[in-house]
Amino acid sequence: MKELKEFTTFVEGIPKPQPRAKSWSKIRKGVATSGVYDPGTADDWKSVVALHLMSMKQYFEGPVYLSIIFIMHRPKKLMRKKDPVGRIWCATKKRNDVDNLAKAVMDVLTDMKFWEDDGQVCYLNAQKLYAAKEADPTGAHIRITEML
Repeated sequence: MKELKEFTTFVEGIPKPQPRAKSWSKIRKGVATSGVYDPGTADDWKSVVALHLMSMKQYFEGPVYLSIIFIMHRPKKLMRKKDPVGRIWCATKKRNDVDNLAKAVMDVLTDMKFWEDDGQVCYLNAQKLYAAKEADPTGAHIRITEML
């Protein structure tokens, strides 16, 4: 029976979502030009993830299961005595959509050659939680498991 490969790590840092591509256009001297660019707001986070993974080379050839648990900074309004001590769900509406957080990590895993293409991810489990009140670093727990 074949033993399945598995990779697990925790990357400490401040998770940032992969931004949507932005487009631009301008007209100068009657000539219209346009283009698309990446705003780069996730670049620092992606660099932290890449640096962490640099010495942890793994390669997955076939379909994989990817689990990412993002631990986000807990805001002051959730630090009252009546608020739970442990981790709690992070359901903010303004920013940090869990799918965009996962995309940033998946892009780094692709760039670091953990797989050929992130299309190999057949099962994605992404969660977003606020850190516990005390001694709980922000970052991402990443687990990749080879699927049969």
